[in-house]
Amino acid sequence: MIDDLIRDARAYCDARGIKLATLGAYAVGDKTLFGRLESGGECLPRTARRVREYMADNPLPVSISTPEATPDTPEPEADAA
Repeated sequence: MIDDLIRDARAYCDARGIKLATLGAYAVGDKTLFGRLESGGECLPRTARRVREYMADNPLPVSISTPEATPDTPEPEADAA
């Protein structure tokens, strides 16, 4: 759970051009959150939920979203059986 949160937060921050500390400050008012998590610390489930809610409420523009979210990505072809 924590590893997934860090991975998703890092991808979000890279796309936004901000630091993890900035995301922590914006989302939960704690700029040291991700430093602690990366050092093996933990957080309450509600803290992780608040970070995810912040990222969902402040989505990436389509032009910099993940490749699977862009309209020009072709759909995978189904295997012919």
